[in-house]
Amino acid sequence: MLEFEPSHGRYTLRPVVECDYDFLWSLKVATLKPYIEELYGWDAQEAQDVLRRVMVGAHLVLVESEPAGMVKVVVDGGFVYLAEIGLVPERQGQGLGTQIIQDVLALADRKGLPVELQVFSNNPASRLYERLGFEVTHKKMYRAVGKDDCQQ
Repeated sequence: MLEFEPSHGRYTLRPVVECDYDFLWSLKVATLKPYIEELYGWDAQEAQDVLRRVMVGAHLVLVESEPAGMVKVVVDGGFVYLAEIGLVPERQGQGLGTQIIQDVLALADRKGLPVELQVFSNNPASRLYERLGFEVTHKKMYRAVGKDDCQQ
């Protein structure tokens, strides 16, 4: 069950269903592939597997009844986790992402809980998060399986 609601009529939400997969895959490729590829390399099968997991409990963001993105919010224990947020490129930079995050922050305020999220270090969305009051508290290091540092 989604615990936050859009505060304005700017967007609506509906649960993600299986037939949304193609849209969500194109969204991931358009919005995250460049950052993932730069940091770790792009493995389409792994990215598809991750997307399938993220879809569970996620919501489609609709603007004028058209898919504009996806959001997943999890309230668990002592925090609200903004597990996923992504908007199609043509909807970025118009304040929609800010509004969605502000609605999540309002939910957290009502519950008296902090909000947590993760962002790739090379993703310019981090500037939005910082503008909205988020601070870097952790950095995660990653090493690909099978990476060979030996050069012969």
